[in-house]
Amino acid sequence: MAIIADQPKLALLMGVERYLMRFALIALFGGLSPPALAVANYTMGSSIGLPGADFSEGLGVNASGQVTGYSSIAQVKHAFLYANGVISDLGTLGGTTGTGYAINATGQVVGSSSIANGSAVHAFLYANGRMTDLGTLGGTNSEALAINDSGQIVGDADTGAADSNGNPVHHAFLYTAGKMTDLGTLGGPTSVATGINANNQIIGYSDTAAGPLGSSRDPFLYADGKMTDWVGALPPSPIPPAPTPLAININAAATGSAFELAVVHGFLYTNGNVMAIPAFPGGRTSVGRAINSHGDVVGAAEVGPEVPHAFIFTNGTIYDLNTLFDASATVTLFNAEGINDSGDILVQGSLGSGRYFAAVLTPDTNSQPTGGGCASVANLPSGSIDPMFPTLLLLATLGLLANKRSGNQHEPRKTGPTRTRTVKSKAAVQKVAHDGTD
Repeated sequence: MAIIADQPKLALLMGVERYLMRFALIALFGGLSPPALAVANYTMGSSIGLPGADFSEGLGVNASGQVTGYSSIAQVKHAFLYANGVISDLGTLGGTTGTGYAINATGQVVGSSSIANGSAVHAFLYANGRMTDLGTLGGTNSEALAINDSGQIVGDADTGAADSNGNPVHHAFLYTAGKMTDLGTLGGPTSVATGINANNQIIGYSDTAAGPLGSSRDPFLYADGKMTDWVGALPPSPIPPAPTPLAININAAATGSAFELAVVHGFLYTNGNVMAIPAFPGGRTSVGRAINSHGDVVGAAEVGPEVPHAFIFTNGTIYDLNTLFDASATVTLFNAEGINDSGDILVQGSLGSGRYFAAVLTPDTNSQPTGGGCASVANLPSGSIDPMFPTLLLLATLGLLANKRSGNQHEPRKTGPTRTRTVKSKAAVQKVAHDGTD
């Protein structure tokens, strides 16, 4: 797929390219947390993955606990649907690889798949046992990243145009009633839609029009036929932030990631306030990946350098999910990709032997909360800004900091345990180093 921009200079300067590509921009400060579910102990269900897989990852869970994602079999990714204890390979659009990114309440799955001869990757909708090619906006590639319960789908697709560097231009899209609609941009060449809620509000990020110091990548909210730069809707600060939103709930609360001084933090936006999600003691980075209607956020946060653990962030406190379920010491949960309104959490785990699996944690309503072992982690202070941040922002606007879209058009964007290319869009900002082989 196309490249939004290139970031080698800052990556070399900071030595953090792997995290810049996985997460995104700055952590916002302070704020109020919404009502959320109480933290409970959890029971882990069976591991989820296709037979013969050496790696499986769940990327979406719905209200019924159905899961989609992919399994890697001989390093080839297969999209799957897990429902009622049965896992099914969804097939492809004629190629060899596929990934399921999201699933709605009716069990419809969206994602991306290679087409015949592997010449491109196209967005798909899987429903009633059939995979449908959603096409593109006139270019080569596309991907579907989210779907609401009404079956409206968002993602991004190539338009057939090229940017000033000759890279294919891609725009956020809305697919509904059999038609893909270009949502446009905030004035720049590219945009990506990452989430849609039941009110048809769409979030994502877009390049802005070039100014005296160049363009930026800003979050957007698309509603009532209009794309709005969400930076202006966020709380004022001396340096305007530019978070990357990944998920939105029915109340228009959002989560994602943000970047400050080569450190990425997750955030929770709700009712005009933004709260940073800290890492665990000993770690630096965090990212919020999913949010339910109660405002509970799940994702991954470091407990040490490049050692992520799955978390739940609720009532202003982050909890390590590894301390909230009964499992052997050989199991480590390093990522959480989804949470539904019942509190079921889709996690990614490792058995410590190089085997990675997906599973669903179910709240145990009969047990007493453990306190998580991380309940003492306080909210980040409101209003503080690192003194080096203005310098980094200037570097960013001069083009030293940028965001890379995929450079390979032959595979779905989400990667497995090994990665031979840079990924983009939601996959790019969501992924955590789970095995150190990047």
